[in-house]
Amino acid sequence: LDAVATSHVLVMDIDFVPAEQLAETIRDALDLRHAHHSDVEDTQALVVPAFERLPPKPCESDVECAAYLQTDSSFIPETFEDLRLCITEKNCIVFQSDNNLEGHFTTRSDRWLQRSWYDDPEGQT
Repeated sequence: LDAVATSHVLVMDIDFVPAEQLAETIRDALDLRHAHHSDVEDTQALVVPAFERLPPKPCESDVECAAYLQTDSSFIPETFEDLRLCITEKNCIVFQSDNNLEGHFTTRSDRWLQRSWYDDPEGQT
């Protein structure tokens, strides 16, 4: 991180697929945060929740998993509403919530899915 020449950094695992509009969404979220809280320190974090798409049946290999993407372009949700539908239909889950309950618990993904993105004591979320 010492070599970073920008104001912000997104750190994520290599096997994560970011949302198509993630950069724009993050910029908008940061602008909104700064508009409501001019005293926000540069050292604060913006948490981006992680979700996983469940295959119809468990993959036996990487090739088999890749086939889902090759045969169904909508396999990975493209929009926030697509993700919410995927969660509702139980085809997507919070990352590793089926085997690592505490892993992403503090992300509060359930609130995020309801568009309650920030804790704001003044009610200006």
